[in-house]
Amino acid sequence: MPNWVTSRVVVKGPKAAVREFKKDHFNKGSGELGFDFNTVIDLHSHTTMEEVIAAWGTKWNASDTQILESPPGSLDFTFMTPWSSPYPIYDRLSELWPSLDFHVEAIEEGFEFAMIGDWHNGKGIHGEMFVTPEIIQFVYRRTPTERDLQSIKKVAKYHEKQAQEWAESQGMSTAGVLALWGVGIAGIGFVAYKARNRATPLFP
Repeated sequence: MPNWVTSRVVVKGPKAAVREFKKDHFNKGSGELGFDFNTVIDLHSHTTMEEVIAAWGTKWNASDTQILESPPGSLDFTFMTPWSSPYPIYDRLSELWPSLDFHVEAIEEGFEFAMIGDWHNGKGIHGEMFVTPEIIQFVYRRTPTERDLQSIKKVAKYHEKQAQEWAESQGMSTAGVLALWGVGIAGIGFVAYKARNRATPLFP
């Protein structure tokens, strides 16, 4: 069984463009509404798993699509993929729909990583980071539980230990490596804050 990654995508832009986006990329092939990667990067003619992963960034199409809100000019939905986030899908969507803004946050079910990204007009800024209570609340739309918080701490301690061991193996200062590691996480966290509280565009 794969470790599932749940992604929440918020699309905003002109009403007509959002309406067409929904029409073009969601289907009812099995009687249920689904976000279909083939409408973004068509792989119907490809058969190898390597081709699929290279093209989509994950081995299977989106599953368990749920539309949360769809007021005029906005579309908020979630879906699941195995093991990873489909970065190439977001890159291509941003190229196909330059007038739309795409904000994405995702969580791997074991809390091994979270992802935050923003795309607009063919440009994207994204990165992986530790799961935080704020991302849990955004993606899962619920208040983090005590079990969630304990899992976050456990994973953080594990990765801190890995960073320390790597630093020692390279003859580097453990404190220095952990400081750079923290700066990277803080930087991605700032991107998330700016994306959620956008007073100015992320992209010129």
